[in-house]
Amino acid sequence: MGGLTRYIAQRLALTVPMVFILVSLVFLVLRVMPGDPVLAMLGGRNVSPELIAQKRHEMRLDKPLHVQYAEYMRGLLRGDLGRSTRTGNPVAQELISRLPATLELAIWGMLFAALFGIPTGIIAAVRADKPTDHVIRVLHIGSFALPIFWVGLMFQVIFAVKLGWLPVASRLAGRYAFTFQRVTGFYLLDALILGDREVLVDVLKHLVLPGVTLGLAQMGFLGGSRAQRCWRFWTRST
Repeated sequence: MGGLTRYIAQRLALTVPMVFILVSLVFLVLRVMPGDPVLAMLGGRNVSPELIAQKRHEMRLDKPLHVQYAEYMRGLLRGDLGRSTRTGNPVAQELISRLPATLELAIWGMLFAALFGIPTGIIAAVRADKPTDHVIRVLHIGSFALPIFWVGLMFQVIFAVKLGWLPVASRLAGRYAFTFQRVTGFYLLDALILGDREVLVDVLKHLVLPGVTLGLAQMGFLGGSRAQRCWRFWTRST
């Protein structure tokens, strides 16, 4: 297992510079994009220059770009993500409030991707350069390359609008919105804790379309060269 462990460790180590580069690019893109975030926040009409200058000072946008970047990175290292221009609440608080829904969807999507992506990736590795390998590669590349927003819209049109099998959006049907007791914020877990089978089924129905859509995009990622490399590392080390 030494080769597989080393491979996983290398991939994890690469995430640190990748996150740093991504964060830096997002910062620069947001600063060079046309438009003024202060004007967008204040409405852009009938706003006094004094108020604009005050808000720019409060948001530290009146400082040089390198100073803004340094403060931005220091804030990230301390866990300070700033405040939302829409609600005024700390961004970290906004993210935490939406974390259960995000994790629930991510887990469901990864589960779907793992159940279908990893086995097919291993089959492709075992039958390398054979027709089965080529077919699986095409399927994985297609699932990874298709625009995820388009796939989601097509699923909504087919399975929700046309066939009416599944809900279009949201996490829970409206009839449960005011009666369902939130315990942890994870609706699946809350339904299990409360023993509410009806809500559990409804939550699962709401998770199917977004979960499968996200899982398809991840299936090619998990089942492509990564699953094949892990399989080859494992077979060599054993």
